[in-house]
Amino acid sequence: MKKNLYLALCLSALLFSACDQGEMTLPNDNTMPDASEYVLGKPLDEAKAYLQKKGYTYLGLGYSESLYMFERGGKVPARLDESITEATEEGVGLWVFNDTVKSFNGVRYFKNIHDAINVYRKWSNHTWRDIVPDAYIWSATIAVPYPEEEQEWGHEYDWQHYADGTYYKNREEIKGHDRSAFEKTLNGLTDILDMGEHYMRESKPKEVEIELQNREGCIWMYYDNQNYITITLWESPFRINKK
Repeated sequence: MKKNLYLALCLSALLFSACDQGEMTLPNDNTMPDASEYVLGKPLDEAKAYLQKKGYTYLGLGYSESLYMFERGGKVPARLDESITEATEEGVGLWVFNDTVKSFNGVRYFKNIHDAINVYRKWSNHTWRDIVPDAYIWSATIAVPYPEEEQEWGHEYDWQHYADGTYYKNREEIKGHDRSAFEKTLNGLTDILDMGEHYMRESKPKEVEIELQNREGCIWMYYDNQNYITITLWESPFRINKK
């Protein structure tokens, strides 16, 4: 009896894991957010060794001598421009100054929006609870597409705003430290056009940005982490302007 119960539990775990995997070659885990936090302030060699241990391949320098590039996972269709139609599932860029990692830029590409929302949900909750639990400022937006039959005057999506558990519309932001309404919506999402969060902490300065975009047949998510506030010294190698 116990043996049968054990086998049933194992089978259930495997089925759950398979559902969570979706069409991704990489697991739905917190490898990238945790890596972004670990490498900040570390010497380049230590950061490189850590990323390689986590399954990232070192690619060499990016468009700057201060930018070190890594990748992880299989190939995913990604319409980056007219000549690039696929990308490696995850990419990481480390900005290094005086042999110290100062900024982390990450991107993850997806084959479908269901997988993307699942990963976003995991990274968002992990960031809120474990990476920046003491954020001084937190804001977020969600752009949800209207059904085609409800579109009016060219409006194809609805910007949603949450504050203190109250739901509003139009181009506003979620502000404050009550995420209950936001998380309720996040847990029920099945489709989005754009979604993002911004975390800032003044004591022990920290700034984290998460953004998920679903545009023109390309689905990708950014994860940027740095230990300073609104000082854009380095441009992310992954930012794509498709809005």
